[in-house]
Amino acid sequence: MTKKQIVILILVALVFRIIYHQLVPFFDGSYNNGSDTGKYILRAFAILDHGEMLLDFDGKMRIDLGRMPLYPYFLAAVFWLTGGENLSIVTAIQAVFSSLTVVAVGLIAGAFDRRWTVPAALLACVWPALIVYSAWVLTDSIFIDLFTWGICACVWATKSGRPLPLLVVGGVAFGIAVLTRPILMFFPYLLVPLLAYLLFAGQGRRWRPTLAYALVPGIILLAFLGPRLLATYNEYGAPVVTTQSGGQALELVYPCLRTDANCDREAVNKRRFEMVSSALQQLSEEDRDNPLIVDRIHREVALELLRDVPPHIFVLAVVDSSARSILQTMLYEVGDQLNQKPRYFSAVEGETFRARLGDFLKEIFSSWFMAVWAVAQTAVLFALPIQVIGLVAGLRDPERRPTMVFLFFTAAYFLAVNLSFGNPKYGIPLNPVQIILLVAGCQVILDWWRRRLRTI
Repeated sequence: MTKKQIVILILVALVFRIIYHQLVPFFDGSYNNGSDTGKYILRAFAILDHGEMLLDFDGKMRIDLGRMPLYPYFLAAVFWLTGGENLSIVTAIQAVFSSLTVVAVGLIAGAFDRRWTVPAALLACVWPALIVYSAWVLTDSIFIDLFTWGICACVWATKSGRPLPLLVVGGVAFGIAVLTRPILMFFPYLLVPLLAYLLFAGQGRRWRPTLAYALVPGIILLAFLGPRLLATYNEYGAPVVTTQSGGQALELVYPCLRTDANCDREAVNKRRFEMVSSALQQLSEEDRDNPLIVDRIHREVALELLRDVPPHIFVLAVVDSSARSILQTMLYEVGDQLNQKPRYFSAVEGETFRARLGDFLKEIFSSWFMAVWAVAQTAVLFALPIQVIGLVAGLRDPERRPTMVFLFFTAAYFLAVNLSFGNPKYGIPLNPVQIILLVAGCQVILDWWRRRLRTI
C-alpha cells in the first residue's frame, strides 16, 4: 500500500463517515445513545470537576470503577477544549479514528495477499458498523481502531526478521484499548499461544525465542492495567479491573430467559431482585458502600440463577447471540438514531408465525427505511457463505493457514467472552475479520470463474 493510496483511503472513509454524521442532525437525531452515553458523560464531568473519576456513593466521593478510564478522559478533554458538552466534535474526532481503521484492515488483508489490500480497505470504508458507531458517543470506534492496529502489528511482526518492535507496538495498542473497554483483559491468555503458533509456523523459530516474543504484547497489555489495579487495591483493598462484571453477569440471565419459552420471566426477575436485596441487607453499611463487594454479590446471584437454567437453553442462548452478532445489520441502530422508528419482528403481534411474517412484510413494503433494512439484511446473509468459503480456503492453504488461524480464534474470543449477549454492538470486533474473509471468499470465487472460462 503506497502513501498515496493510504491518504486516498483515509479521505474516502472520512467522507462516508462525515456524510452519515450530518444525516443525524438532518433527521433530528442524536449522537447520544442514551444510558451508556450518559454514564461516560457523567464521568467526564466528574474528571473536569475533581481531576479524576470520582463519583458520589451515598454522600461519599470515591474512585469510580464502573467504566474504564480512557474514554471519559477523552470526553473530558474535548469538553474542556470546546467549553461544553459538544457531542458533534466528539463524533467528528471518532470519524478520524474510524478512518484510520480502514488502513489497518487493508494491511492485515495484505499479509495474506497484496491483491487484497485495497479491496479490503475499500470495504472497510463503507462497512456500516464502522460508520454508524463512529457517530455514537460510545467507546466502540476508538476501541476497534486500537485493537485492529494491534492485530495488524502482530501479524506483520510474525513476517519480519526483527519482530520485537512491531510486537511492542501491538502490545501498546492493546494496552490502550483495554483502558477503553475491559473485554480485552482476558485476551493475553489467547494471544500468547496464538502468537507462538504464528511465529513457529510462519518463521520456524525455536520454541524458547518464540515463547519470549509471544509474551511481549500480553505483558505490555497487562502492564497498562497495573496503575488501575494498584489504585483499586489502595482504595478498596483488592486489585480489580472493573466492577462491570457483576452487572454484566446478571444480564447474562436475560438472553437465557428469552430463548426459554417455558420460563416465567417476571418470576425470575423478581427472584433476582429479592436475592440481591437480601444479600445487601446482610452487609454492614461500610461493605454496602464498597463497589467490589456489591459487584461480587451480583456475580454470586447471577451464578446461582444461571445454575437453574437448563444446559440446552444456555447453549441455545449462546448460539443465538453468536448468530445475532454475526448476522444482524446496523440498520436498526441507524433507525433509532435517525428517528425512523424501525419495526422489530419480535414486536409484531399475531396468532401464528405466518401471520406475524405477513404483517412484517407489509411493514417492509410500506416503509422506505424498512425496505433498505431488508436489502442490507439480505446482503449480509449472502455474504456469510462467501466468508465461509474464504475461511475454508485460507485454512487449506499451508502458507495462509497460520494467519487465518490467528484471525479466526481472535474473532472467536469475542464470541466466547460475549456469551449470550448478541447484537451488532458486540459484533463490532468481528468486523475486520469479516471484511477480510469476504475479500478472501470473493477471490476464491473469482479464481474459480477464471479457470472455468479458460476451459470453455
